[in-house]
Amino acid sequence: TCALPISQINKTKYISLIYFIDENESEVDVAYRLITEKKPVGIIFLGGSPSLKADMYKDMEVPCIFATMSAEGMNL
Repeated sequence: TCALPISQINKTKYISLIYFIDENESEVDVAYRLITEKKPVGIIFLGGSPSLKADMYKDMEVPCIFATMSAEGMNL
């Protein structure tokens, strides 16, 4: 892997935003809201079950990474 040290990341124009999504919230709805409000260049989803809502992710206009147990069968 090629991980950049925090000092290198801080030299870029990018910032990270960590947003906790409650188990009663829809990660898809929150992602679309953040895309509209914050204009991210990408989203990393940690956990969850993306395969349950695969069709909803296909219309996102930013790249997404899923760090989860399995995203098999999503065809994204």
